[in-house]
Amino acid sequence: MPAPTTVAPPRQAPRPAPEPKPAPEPEPEPVAEPDDDCDPNYSGCVPITGDVDCAGGSGNGRAAGAASRRTEVTIAAGSRLPYDGGDWAGALLVVEHGEIELHCEHGGMRHFGTGAMLWFDGMGLRALHNPGAEPTVLVAIFRGAPCVPPRHR
Repeated sequence: MPAPTTVAPPRQAPRPAPEPKPAPEPEPEPVAEPDDDCDPNYSGCVPITGDVDCAGGSGNGRAAGAASRRTEVTIAAGSRLPYDGGDWAGALLVVEHGEIELHCEHGGMRHFGTGAMLWFDGMGLRALHNPGAEPTVLVAIFRGAPCVPPRHR
């Protein structure tokens, strides 16, 4: 008697993986209409408050708030400004344009470029030097008190 044969069921072809559905596109963010009381030169709403720089300033600075004051100091290309801690006490500084080297009392030096945010208190500085070919503009924000720009020597 011949041996029984087994018949395997027919093979089914594998099913292709389902196609991924594209992610829905995000809703566009609404664009706020400018407020008549806002300065169009700044993002967000910066109130138009008149001259926000120091006395005699151009009035083109951003409003720093009622509890603070803003002043700009320009250091000519290649110039050096001796450091007096009283001029900068409590100020948050931003290198708005150019570059600055901070020379320390003990001989160290650090270099910063446009956009750097600095705090001079307690650093033991001797001088600020502009090593660049263009003027450096430092913007200082002080808390309270009347506007007294740093003395240029």
